[in-house]
Amino acid sequence: MDKLIKQVLYYGTIAPSSHNTQPWSFKVINSTVEVYVDDKRTLKYSDPRKWETYLSLGACLTNLLEAAKAYDALEKVNIFPEVSNRKLIAQIILKKGSKSVNFNLLRAIKQRQTNRSNYLSKSVSVDLLKKWQKMATSDMVSAIIVGDRTKIKEIAQLQYDATMKAFSDKKFREELSLWVRNNLTRAHDGMPGYVTNIPLLLSFLGSWMIKNINIGKMQGGVEKKWILSSPTILILTIKKNNPESLLKAGQVFEQIAIDVTANNLVYAPLGAIIETPEVSQKFKSLLSIDETPVMLIRIGYSNKRYKFAPKRKVEEVLIS
Repeated sequence: MDKLIKQVLYYGTIAPSSHNTQPWSFKVINSTVEVYVDDKRTLKYSDPRKWETYLSLGACLTNLLEAAKAYDALEKVNIFPEVSNRKLIAQIILKKGSKSVNFNLLRAIKQRQTNRSNYLSKSVSVDLLKKWQKMATSDMVSAIIVGDRTKIKEIAQLQYDATMKAFSDKKFREELSLWVRNNLTRAHDGMPGYVTNIPLLLSFLGSWMIKNINIGKMQGGVEKKWILSSPTILILTIKKNNPESLLKAGQVFEQIAIDVTANNLVYAPLGAIIETPEVSQKFKSLLSIDETPVMLIRIGYSNKRYKFAPKRKVEEVLIS
């Protein structure tokens, strides 16, 4: 395989995904990279509509495209190029790159990570907020930015209620437990305890606890504090509920996440408030919108950094 193509693929493999399932696979045909959904890595119970799947694939697609641009190697991209084959998400046609490489962009892609901590009491600049809102504005996706403390408190309570509801569902906990890893895991996917600063010994109990004990109240309380500590909440919405819009929202999310990282801020998405139907409706009413919220992202500053979540190698995601 061409060294340039392998480098571009590497940046695709380190994209974020729900539960770090990494629901993608790649096929290389000459100078074309094809991106496929890997149905074996989708969340059958908690993501039946495949919202999280397409958002994750969108993030992966952004990493591939941004890396290709950084190497000046992007020729063309085709989204859902075959009507009869919806598993084929995109075709990325590469060209020979120039010697001028945007290492700053590549560094930001590589350093990007979800930061699950309480954020510092420091506001985000208005210029950056405007920049991210502009990045999110398209014919498919829009962004709402919330900085009002009263509204953030209401959002925090809704997230708490949604998390409580989710963890009361035994099937949800069983599926989640399959992707929880201990801190010494050799797996190249899932969520080790160290991504949330869980100590080594306790990490070996994580999967069992989630499966067998309803920790919704505890987890809901933690997530409520996370939101309350956040100076900025960014919500992505879609105008039409279809795979194309969800894929685009995932692309926008990752573009913003990379830019957040480049500007020395941190971020973390939270899903329960979106994925729990009765709470999601209340969330929509709180925002006074007709569009559908698909991502809640808290953004701020933090002194804490974590070990990166494990990722599959390029060779593990290639298909013939």
